[in-house]
Amino acid sequence: MMYPVGTWKAGAPHSNWPPGLAEAVGAVLLGYVRLEESMFLFFMEYLKTPARATNYLFSALHNRDRIDLLRSLVEAHAKTDTEREAVLFALKCYDICTENRNFLAHAHFKKVTPEGLLFLKLASDKSGTLKPYVGSLESIRDLADSMSHTFEYVGLIWGSVRYTAGFGAAPGAPDWPLPERPPQPRKLNWSPPLANPEGA
Repeated sequence: MMYPVGTWKAGAPHSNWPPGLAEAVGAVLLGYVRLEESMFLFFMEYLKTPARATNYLFSALHNRDRIDLLRSLVEAHAKTDTEREAVLFALKCYDICTENRNFLAHAHFKKVTPEGLLFLKLASDKSGTLKPYVGSLESIRDLADSMSHTFEYVGLIWGSVRYTAGFGAAPGAPDWPLPERPPQPRKLNWSPPLANPEGA
């Protein structure tokens, strides 16, 4: 059943979420899907393997392995320093977006506090510690915007690398300049663990 934007049926999942939060988190998660798929453009450009093998590797690798492999490939095969710096910056942005997405995808919204929206997430060290994050709706929307900016940047870089004269374009084709860098995404900062997160 669909509900009006910003509202939830009483007792339904997420019914305690404040207006706009579900839309903002959804924008982050959907934006990341587009961004993740755009990384395949770099795989095709720098891996130089048959399409079937490229598809297999991209699907089989986790994001950490994809990023590390792409950095090594770009360092080795970028044709100019400018190209190398642009792609490495895009990978840095993607890395930050990946961490932010992973947090929101696995965090549990607890409640609205005077400081902002309180999320809880199990620590990655398997200690069982719940780590808190207090942020604003605007900050989550900013994360979605940064993913869109990075997605657009990746596409423009790939177009430049792929089609600029000397990079696969027809002889005499005009250069497609590399785009200006977007703002680097903000990395979520953790707060100190709560002594009693369930009672917070």
